[in-house]
Amino acid sequence: MLLAPSATGAQQQPPVFRSGVDMTRIKVAVLDDNGAPVTGLSADAFAVREDGAQQRLDVVLSPADVPLDVAIVIDFSASIDAEWADPQAREAAERFLDSLSPSDCVYLLPFQEQIGPGVWANADDRALRHIIAEYPYGWSTKLYDAIRAAHGALDARAPGHAGTSPPPAESSCGAPLGQDESLRRRAAIVVLTDGQDSGSRVQYADVLLASHQANRPVFSVAVGLAGGRRQRSRYLSHQAYRQDANYGQSLQDQLAELSRVSGGHLVTQRDIGDGYDDVLALLRGYYVLGYRTPQPVSEGWHRVQVQVAGDYQTITQPGVYRSETDYAQVSDALRTATEALNADTRLALRMLELAAVLAPDLSTPQFGRGVALERLNRFAEARAAYEQALLLSPGAAEVRSRLARLTLRLHDYGAAWTHALRLQRIGHDADGLIARLELIAAEPADRQARRRGPRIALPKSLTPDLDAQLALRPVWRDIGHILERDPTITIVPFGSPADFALRLDLRELEARSPRRMDLRLDLLDVYMGNETETRVELDDIDDREALASAIERSVEDALQWIHERMRRRR
Repeated sequence: MLLAPSATGAQQQPPVFRSGVDMTRIKVAVLDDNGAPVTGLSADAFAVREDGAQQRLDVVLSPADVPLDVAIVIDFSASIDAEWADPQAREAAERFLDSLSPSDCVYLLPFQEQIGPGVWANADDRALRHIIAEYPYGWSTKLYDAIRAAHGALDARAPGHAGTSPPPAESSCGAPLGQDESLRRRAAIVVLTDGQDSGSRVQYADVLLASHQANRPVFSVAVGLAGGRRQRSRYLSHQAYRQDANYGQSLQDQLAELSRVSGGHLVTQRDIGDGYDDVLALLRGYYVLGYRTPQPVSEGWHRVQVQVAGDYQTITQPGVYRSETDYAQVSDALRTATEALNADTRLALRMLELAAVLAPDLSTPQFGRGVALERLNRFAEARAAYEQALLLSPGAAEVRSRLARLTLRLHDYGAAWTHALRLQRIGHDADGLIARLELIAAEPADRQARRRGPRIALPKSLTPDLDAQLALRPVWRDIGHILERDPTITIVPFGSPADFALRLDLRELEARSPRRMDLRLDLLDVYMGNETETRVELDDIDDREALASAIERSVEDALQWIHERMRRRR
């Protein structure tokens, strides 16, 4: 269930929060006509309704009352470097730090194909500026992993949080807060990115759920593709321009939804510095409103409306999403497991198994279980964990690499050949592994066909809607599983060379049960430009057997088209 604080006591005194599930917190930014933050409003200035029912406010935290804990997440991928020549992006981030108060705490998290390391420090600490100035640009972009890591770092400040690393001795920032101290601070995430993600272990749906459930707003500064920064002169054709424009709009829609559901905001100015300035005004102007969660608690989306007395501009969290999955606890377990893996592998395994039970749809706990089990020489169990991780995240090269080496160790040479050849097909270094297999095991009779087989990109759906994301997640996984039953097929990671791309285009999804779905599978021959489609239409997508059967038929049709296109090339 959603974990949030609750309050008691007189309004003139700092409220006392209790840990539990009986308090909902909503964020609302209040600005005047000039965009300046409005502070000092009392509880009487706000009227809050959840699902149409009036709520009594127990907590109102004013912007003037509390300093900030802000996670600044900065994209240092090659695509950002191409759009914002050094030192423009770095200087804008430094100016944003300069505009914060010395009492504000910053968790700086740069990322590209690597996440961080993240650093806690006071806003005026020179170490933060040094990291911004020196952090290198990289090729891929683990955006979703970075946002989840930022949520985890801010969660670790909560009173009674488990698994928190000791803060650096020179700063109290990052240390767990006491109950009273937590009331005198507000938290937020600021993300500078072009919206593209490649290589993350978590999916957009997981980040969207975290933003739904977070007790903090997420502010996105969208640049590059997500910011609408496109020049026609860069494109060879109008079609290529339109494809990029549509893709960029999808990225922007995702960032907007991540921000909207958390009570934050999306800024798309072409000047990064202006974007940070707008975010700072919103940070200084947002209130935290708390009321007791209506009972009995029901899962799903609950619409919240906030009215503010006076002629003000407002940006309001539109609602709350309550789920049985406690993502804060999942994050705690994963963090503890990471810290314990080298020193206490059995403790790490227990934490990973807890995370796997709490979030069975996440591949990260399963992959971690495989690593821990392998270290404990429990190889058969490790293999099962890796296979589950690959099922949850089709085409994950890191998981496949582990499986290739482990199946070789277990003398399952057929499986080892399959994984090794697919690694080679996506450009992963598998020469040593294949050389070992050639010495000890007969090669597959269809080895040459596998080496020349179709490489298929299976991008995740870019629809920003949470219900659609959750509905499409098992569909996406089933498609990957069916494709890879054909040993000549290789699913490639996003951004890798591909022969075909298979995209999920959701045309219709009913909100109420039975939920009807109309889904189009769009297939593109990347080299020839030819396209085709198959359809998945169901009157009730919660009928898992019927859904699996419909997906099977559509993917078989897609495979026939793919193999026919490959034969024509030869």
